[in-house]
Amino acid sequence: MPSIVVANWDLDGQASASMLIRSGHADTVFFPEVGYYWLEDVWIDSLSQYEYIYIVDMHIPRRDVKKLNTTSYVTIFDDSEIHPDYSGLNVTCVCSKRFSTTYILMDYLGIEPDVDAILGMYNDVGDNILTSEYWDIFSNYLEGIGLDIETLSLLKSYYNAPYYVNKVSLLYRNVRLLMDRIYDIGQLPEYEDMMSIIMDKDRYVMDIAGRVVEYDKYIYLEYEGKMYILGDLTRELTNRYPGKEVIIVDKGFIPGYYSIAVKSIQSLEPLIKKFINLGLPAGGEGYFLGVVVNKERYEDIYGEIINYLGLE
Repeated sequence: MPSIVVANWDLDGQASASMLIRSGHADTVFFPEVGYYWLEDVWIDSLSQYEYIYIVDMHIPRRDVKKLNTTSYVTIFDDSEIHPDYSGLNVTCVCSKRFSTTYILMDYLGIEPDVDAILGMYNDVGDNILTSEYWDIFSNYLEGIGLDIETLSLLKSYYNAPYYVNKVSLLYRNVRLLMDRIYDIGQLPEYEDMMSIIMDKDRYVMDIAGRVVEYDKYIYLEYEGKMYILGDLTRELTNRYPGKEVIIVDKGFIPGYYSIAVKSIQSLEPLIKKFINLGLPAGGEGYFLGVVVNKERYEDIYGEIINYLGLE
């Protein structure tokens, strides 16, 4: 009964895939193109040969899950409580607001704490991992294999580097490295090249962030992305402009689509749910919203955002 993991591109997704494969729940992994929070029909055709499909660290629109569900059992693991309504489908959604998807998998599958679980958590919450109920176990485990918080930070940068530049082939390599438990910096292939990508990304974020247009109640940034930096830009601009709405639009990274990120001073959850119910690849929680739209729908969706935020 072949099974596959459909994984998000960041370290939490990569480590979740490694956990499922090493524990025997899945045989292999598939990464969509970076930024695609949905599945193209050609990918669905390929995935449909698998009886069991695990989707980790992301949710995809109901229409895509429905297509998969005609031949496969689908289980979704995601560290967010907001997701499409999958009722009526043979889908299990293990979705809750936790530290990370690896944390959810560790509990759900009864897997002992290991480096994959720790890396996924550190990727998502940084030093807040120290507040985890498992931290004493984690710290003893890390000490036993010669790792510490500083090393976790370097590993996070290394494993995340490929998705900034859409090098999906390296994400597959990363999962193999995680499965082989290669955490020694000196043994990681192309380590300096990956760190160079991170430095380029940091410079690019600073460059793009300097192009904002500031209004009385909000800031607006529009650019054509050559790297996938929406998350980093959102964090940077939120820190620079506290108390203001932040709207960022990448009109270049995904051909034919615009990616929108919003960080608000008010809850965005009603708007997130509305976009999800419209069948859009949307997500987020609390005060953050991310949505991808084709060019034809952009003006309507952007208008919905402006109206919701009261910025008309």
